[in-house]
Amino acid sequence: MRLAFYSTITGLPWGGSEELWGQAALLLARRGHEVFVNMQRWPEVPNRLTELVEAGADVHRRRRSRGGRGLLRAVRQCGVHWHPQARWLSRVRPDFALITSSYHIDDVSIVDACLRRRIPYAMNLQCASRLQWIDPRDLEPMRRAYASARVCFVLSRENAEILSANLAMPLEHVQIVDNPYNVSRKPRVPWPEGEPWRMACVGRMHFLSKGQDLILRVLRQEKWRSRPLVVTFYGQDQGNERQARDLVRLWELERHVEFGGFVPRVEEIWANNHALLLPSRYEGLPMVTVEAMLCRRACVVTCCGRNGDLVDDNETGFVAQAATVKLLDEALERAWQARHQWREMGELAALRVDQRYSRQPVEDFADRIEALAAGRVSRARSAA
Repeated sequence: MRLAFYSTITGLPWGGSEELWGQAALLLARRGHEVFVNMQRWPEVPNRLTELVEAGADVHRRRRSRGGRGLLRAVRQCGVHWHPQARWLSRVRPDFALITSSYHIDDVSIVDACLRRRIPYAMNLQCASRLQWIDPRDLEPMRRAYASARVCFVLSRENAEILSANLAMPLEHVQIVDNPYNVSRKPRVPWPEGEPWRMACVGRMHFLSKGQDLILRVLRQEKWRSRPLVVTFYGQDQGNERQARDLVRLWELERHVEFGGFVPRVEEIWANNHALLLPSRYEGLPMVTVEAMLCRRACVVTCCGRNGDLVDDNETGFVAQAATVKLLDEALERAWQARHQWREMGELAALRVDQRYSRQPVEDFADRIEALAAGRVSRARSAA
């Protein structure tokens, strides 16, 4: 079959939102399908795209369109049916398309070109936030995109609810999927002995999404200054690392905050840390939570994305009900009082996530795409 994969990501060449479709496309190419990929062009070529080309996939790296989204809105208002990637679709002529939206307000107008060519497709939403709403000018095409999809894949029930509220319409054909993780199923990670107690905040340095600023605001309180606790920020800078470092100096938190940069081996992070601290303001499915649990670590997280479904409060971790200083401090305080149980909680976390999370998320997703493309799956009511 001829399978097309279109990604909306524009802020960076590759991200966690691309791993599910990217690995599934690679697997499907190796299964003998004709795979076509459309992504925005960047100077650097992500490794996954190189792998796809080597597997025989046709990869089209589109240029940023002149006029951007504003031009597409103006064209729609004039009643003209045009999209800059319509010619690509006409050339590819896929039997089925997967549209991956890295964020719920991303431009998915490529769907109109699919509908005009009667190309069946599925939507794959990787993240939704309560902090932003779909622009009213995009509401109707966005409604059309999700309503006409064979299936809407999402990573959590919360994300499905956010999307439904943004569209102000029900979504009755939602399926929850699991993203691939970057660690073995049962990794052998030693427990770090002795003090200080170490917590890892793993994720891109981006305050709006990951909430690292909340950690700094909590730790500047006098009670935390006197405790043997060190938080290490791991991850690449996406705009806020300088501010984080400056706040550490401003609030004199050098004894309690470290910067670990990007560490590719997950096991290396958890060999040096006792627990995860992730105060995200929005998430789809934070893979760092899954990976920390698989590495037998307790998690202190905010209740967003699928965190609330994975982490059992006071059993496998501690859940702050919202990303605020007060609620994060309350959850972290509970965690601190139970710190001598973190190791036992981490053992239970590994058992729970093993029960709740797919052992082969890429294979499962590829199977779903094959079934949809072959017409073996009819539109079903929401699994969310």
